[in-house]
Amino acid sequence: MFNIDKNPYRLAIVGGVLISLVPALIISLIAASFPSTQPEKLKIVSDFFSEGIGLEQLIFFAIVILFIPPIEEYIFRGLLWSLLEWVVKSPKLTWVGISLLFALFHMEPLHVIGLLPISFFIGWLRLKTGNLSASILAHMSNNAVGCLLMSL
Repeated sequence: MFNIDKNPYRLAIVGGVLISLVPALIISLIAASFPSTQPEKLKIVSDFFSEGIGLEQLIFFAIVILFIPPIEEYIFRGLLWSLLEWVVKSPKLTWVGISLLFALFHMEPLHVIGLLPISFFIGWLRLKTGNLSASILAHMSNNAVGCLLMSL
């Protein structure tokens, strides 16, 4: 059995990649079947990558994979987590609340649904490790997969 206390980083990377694949596939199928449901933000990004991979796309990759995850994790699973845990006095309720809040923050219904599994996984990493390192790494892995899928 895998011991999260021993190596949360490997689990974060593998989980971040694997957990993002199934929702991405489902969201893609739904959006293809019902074009009006396609998240506008994801469509803009997909169109941006349809031009090919150049300097602008590489800069975008760097921002989305390297810079955004730590910022979002410090806000949601750092500051907001601490605040909510202080209010509700329950780590598990905090995990659920912050996971839902993070997904809802992305606003577009199909995008929210697609983010729920990874949001709960990233929150679970925060809950189990007590810090943000593995959560940030899983978030980076998830965003890397998303960028790669959109660039195909």
